Amino acid sequence: MRMNDTPPASQKRLSIRHLVERAPDELAFVILAGTNGCDARYLTSERVQKLGLALAGFPDYIHSGRIQMIGKSEVAFLSTMDPKGRRRALANLSPDLIACILVTKGISPPAELIEFCQSNDLPLLSTSAISSRAIGLTTELLQEELAPEKTSHGVLMEMFGLGVLIVGDSGIGKSESALDLVSRKHRLVADDAVRIKRVGKRLVGSAPELTAGHLEIHGLG
Repeated sequence: MRMNDTPPASQKRLSIRHLVERAPDELAFVILAGTNGCDARYLTSERVQKLGLALAGFPDYIHSGRIQMIGKSEVAFLSTMDPKGRRRALANLSPDLIACILVTKGISPPAELIEFCQSNDLPLLSTSAISSRAIGLTTELLQEELAPEKTSHGVLMEMFGLGVLIVGDSGIGKSESALDLVSRKHRLVADDAVRIKRVGKRLVGSAPELTAGHLEIHGLG
């Protein structure tokens, strides 16, 4: 699937614009080129891929929907070529398959890479984080943003550090039970509509923004 294609309805995706906006301070992505593609290209995988093999002449190993990373070793490899050789190596890449390119460790990318990204509206990002740290933080961010989720009817409480989902038929007293638990120093997470995400091997519950912090009791409001 090419990056500009519409993914299946069940597949979540994250635009490069939102990736930049939601990145933690330690990543602090800076857009170096291809700004026009930030709203048109999407990530569909939490995996981060190094672009070394593709630059060495094996572009078939590029997986769409992933961040393509360039670090110190890839820049060093490109620096062994003259400008014409760098353009030839970049021309072997299919920009339609690449969501974005991330340069790590604050390294200045070759002018030919900036030119390639700008001419193809391909976002070129930079971070001061080293490659290993950037991979870890970016993977963690994408796992959260791309996690499968559903909305369940019930009340979610935090009790002794654990999430407890109270479910049952409408009017059975879920919210009233939650109010009693709150009076016993337990914490309300969500009432009525509970968003549940599967992040890695964990289930994470939260409230929709509209109802966060609210508890509705029948007859009281």
